[in-house]
Amino acid sequence: MGLTPFLAVPRPNDSPWLDPEHALQTLMYDFAVALSSNLMWAHICFGFTFPHIIALLLKKELRERRKALLFLKDLVDAIRTLERECLQEKAPKAVVQLYDDLAFQKLPLTREIIIMLLQCNFTDNEELIELATLMYASSSSTKDA
Repeated sequence: MGLTPFLAVPRPNDSPWLDPEHALQTLMYDFAVALSSNLMWAHICFGFTFPHIIALLLKKELRERRKALLFLKDLVDAIRTLERECLQEKAPKAVVQLYDDLAFQKLPLTREIIIMLLQCNFTDNEELIELATLMYASSSSTKDA
């Protein structure tokens, strides 16, 4: 493949059709940015919150799973630090509000996963991998479980 050969002199910038074309291209660009932003915000929770984040344990390569476990450790440490701060008598309202807004850390399944991670000291654990497999790599029907 090569470059398209130059065939004509470019139109001057004051062409009457240029402004509507530019407006249409700007609108299409703005739409594409808004759409991708909405898609990202709609799905980011699955990559950074429990219980969805344990799907990272399904990575085939040990190195990738270890990176995921380090990330899980950082996340659990942050949640536990936030919880300790909220238990303080004079916890800042902003900290308590953040804890309440996150909410995923209060789910029973999340609590169970955090306990399992702490018990295995954030190392490969067959029980956690089995749970991740049942949740994210198998049938979603309760009849198959």
